[in-house]
Formats: sequence, C-alpha cells, structure tokens
Amino acid sequence: MGWRLPTIYLLDFKLKKMEASIKECLPLIQGLQKGLQKRFGEFMEDPELISATILLPKFKTSWTDKAHVIKAGMDYILHHLDAIKVTQQNDSQHDASDEDDFFSSIKTVCPLQAGTVSVVKTPKPCDTTLAFCSSLLELGAGRELEGPACWAR
Repeated sequence: MGWRLPTIYLLDFKLKKMEASIKECLPLIQGLQKGLQKRFGEFMEDPELISATILLPKFKTSWTDKAHVIKAGMDYILHHLDAIKVTQQNDSQHDASDEDDFFSSIKTVCPLQAGTVSVVKTPKPCDTTLAFCSSLLELGAGRELEGPACWAR
C-alpha cells in the first residue's frame, strides 16, 4: 500500500520532465497525464495512503515535494496515535481484579474422559492436571503404564 503513491508521483514527475523536453509526442504525454490524474487523483490526496508511504523507511517524506501532502499524512498519523493513547489509558484504568482473574475464562479440553470430549471450566491449573491424570488412570486400568507420578495415584 505504501508503494502506490511514490510510483504514481514518480510517473507524474517523469511525464512532466518529458513534456518539457519532447515536443513531438506532446499530445500523448498530456493524455497520459490527464489519465493519471483521472484514475489516481483521489489516491494522491488520500491521507491513509500518504501515511502508509511516510511510514515506510525507504520513502519517508522524500517521494514528494508537496508540503500539504506530507502534512496531511503526518496529521493522519498523529491523530491515530492520539486515539491509540486514549484507548490504552482507558484500558489501564480497569481494576486489578480483572488482571488477577485474567485466565479464569480459559476452557480446557479433556479428550480422554470416558471416551468423549468434554469441556471443563477450570480456574486452577492443578485441577486440570488432576482431571487429566485421572482420565489416564481410567483408560489404563489393568495395564502397566509408565509415566508421571500422578498416573500411579
């Protein structure tokens, strides 16, 4: 997305340069310039595309000499940075209980319980491990199993 505008601006620049030096093909060059403006004119002023180009280290602000274009892109970037900052401030104002309870909504799948898949909501990781080990014990009843100490429980 960030390569589009430098390509269009460079093509426009080269056509203007050719316009001054090549007199025989002047109608062709002017037709190409008009077509370029007609097809890509709205893209050349789009702040999102301008900011995408500015954020590419290869181009930064060197692809155009139009100050109003660079200003529009920079304003777009700064506006979005401010919006992100406000969102982060709002998110950081949540109470600590949300952070303590962050993993409480994780659901653990125990595929070995009674041969079916069941979803168990477990707020404590040790409960999940015990349920898994119990399921393995049920499956391995009457068989010699080697493994973690919880299998031999």
